Amino acid sequence: MLTNPNDIQVSEYAAAIAVAKRSRLAGRMSDMGFNAHSLAKAMQRGSTYIVDYLHGRKDSFRADDLMRVATTLECTVAYLELETDDPAEEVGSLVRLDLPNGAAWPDDIPKPANIIHAATEGAP
Repeated sequence: MLTNPNDIQVSEYAAAIAVAKRSRLAGRMSDMGFNAHSLAKAMQRGSTYIVDYLHGRKDSFRADDLMRVATTLECTVAYLELETDDPAEEVGSLVRLDLPNGAAWPDDIPKPANIIHAATEGAP
């Protein structure tokens, strides 16, 4: 039972954001000539991977998959996450990224300009 009437508003807000993110993804897919199955295939994921997200059966993407979606759709993660309305705009400050055990940045994922890979580029 909800004891705080604001809890409903927070829940409705979170649901609205989720719908807006799904809508943003669907719009970008259309702009770039992808459907859910072709995007999943381009990402080397199962055929229902994107469909499950668009229909709300999957709440979110893992960080690496979100980056793959953005790369495949030629936009930024910030755009897909509703942080900007410009598909090419990076938002945020410089980010230091330490991958486990000094691992290298994956070759198949372009590295955003605002990320410094600590193992190969030094720490800021």
